[in-house]
Amino acid sequence: MRWLLKGAGLVLFGVLLALGLFEVVLRLAGVGGPADLDPTYDRPNQGFVPHVDRQHPWSPAEGPLFKVAVIGDSFTTGYSNQWADSYGRRLELLLNLNAGAVPAEVGVFARNGTSTFQQLEFLDLALDWGAELIVLGLFLNDTEDHKDAELDARRQAMLPRVPTGFARRLLQGSRALAWLYLRYEDIRRYRVALALQEDMFAPDYPGWKKFRQAIRRFGAVCSERDVRLVAVIWPSMGGLGPGYPHRIAHERMARALKRAGIPYLDLLPEFEGKSSLRLAAYPDIDVHPNEVAHRIGATAVFEYLLESGQIDSSYKPARSRVAGEGHYRKYVRRKRSPHYFPE
Repeated sequence: MRWLLKGAGLVLFGVLLALGLFEVVLRLAGVGGPADLDPTYDRPNQGFVPHVDRQHPWSPAEGPLFKVAVIGDSFTTGYSNQWADSYGRRLELLLNLNAGAVPAEVGVFARNGTSTFQQLEFLDLALDWGAELIVLGLFLNDTEDHKDAELDARRQAMLPRVPTGFARRLLQGSRALAWLYLRYEDIRRYRVALALQEDMFAPDYPGWKKFRQAIRRFGAVCSERDVRLVAVIWPSMGGLGPGYPHRIAHERMARALKRAGIPYLDLLPEFEGKSSLRLAAYPDIDVHPNEVAHRIGATAVFEYLLESGQIDSSYKPARSRVAGEGHYRKYVRRKRSPHYFPE
């Protein structure tokens, strides 16, 4: 028993010593102090919206006009970005590159926090506006049922829990313990988010049923009105590496769109493997796309519309600039690797 207690004491001493050293390292590195905005924070603090008469500078006062409606939620409104940076408005720019092509106007019909079944009202507005092509933007939480009494509680569970009492004082006093607590919370929140996603795509979940009914309605109405319809599945801008956790949502949405006969573009291949630090509005906090991600998405949608014949070939860019990728690869290798010095 004496040897057992001695061994346990040595283990406890080792753990406390490791925690102490970890505490010193964190404090010397300035980690775990009072939270503030990251010094690289560059999100707009104020958004500017042009007058309605200035929003579509390519639209003629008279003559033919090609109208495209983009429908969706906060990913489509361009939440956290300037007005001109959303993918719908960038798409309008891409559609108006060529002289001689019919001028295009892209109308954005979207509202933050809505699910796909709630966006059917936007479909009516877009058709009354005269849309000839509709781009339905989909995100991974578009199957949420807002009548679900547990939804808000499960959303709150995806936020770090605030410790109370003695635990709060302990974590405020130790940066090492606070760091370990936050890493534990990261794992817990990740599991809660995955469980919620799994439930939102379960066959008997009301929101999933409403989603499938809604896209069938989108398809039927557009077919009746002879209006082209394309869906675009946006990925989360968090966790874009090899372990991207939301593939099941992409697969189930794609399967539902196929069954409804709706052509679609899944943007995950465009973003997979890229840095979330470069693409998320607020890395590790807000997975909405920033202006870089909206630009990538708009370009991918534009190219898909051309390649699939959804828009006339007259919109294919007649002029382009040489991409800088080859130049970048050449010099980044030379700068970063001593093994790349051509003879």
